Amino acid sequence: QFTMKNLGQSKSVVADFMKKKKQEDGSSFEEGMLKLLRTLPKVLKFLPSDKAADARTFMMSFQYWLGGSPENLESMLVMLGQDYVPQVK
Repeated sequence: QFTMKNLGQSKSVVADFMKKKKQEDGSSFEEGMLKLLRTLPKVLKFLPSDKAADARTFMMSFQYWLGGSPENLESMLVMLGQDYVPQVK
């Protein structure tokens, strides 16, 4: 399960893939994304409310994705569904 305490310390398949990709081409995609996740909350107050909500959803989705467990991926999909899929009446 994702917590802020273990941000970037995941032992998931996704994190392993990103580390392997970094070793192959020297890119720092994971580090760049983690830096973005740490910086984005500071700029949310300057964004219009709809854009801030989207940015928050992106941050949470990426954190669930980095967790990589089936439970985290399920939680991510549920969150995205609640935020973006209209309810069926």
